[in-house]
Amino acid sequence: MDKIDWHLWQSFAAAYHAGSLSGAAHALGTTQPTVCRQIHQLEIMIGQSLFSRSRSGLVPTDHARALMPMAAS
Repeated sequence: MDKIDWHLWQSFAAAYHAGSLSGAAHALGTTQPTVCRQIHQLEIMIGQSLFSRSRSGLVPTDHARALMPMAAS
């Protein structure tokens, strides 16, 4: 996973903490579609879903919780 672009990790971490794509976009100073695209790209690269989407926002999967320390480093 060393070859994953830092921007993908940033979007993942921002969404993880914000609980929404729009909140992550606001925190990063970018757009919601950009964050969505970057998280989707990360999910494809690792072969796992990172969030469940619900009416109340994003819910991190077990895999997302396990990856969070990597995104923070």
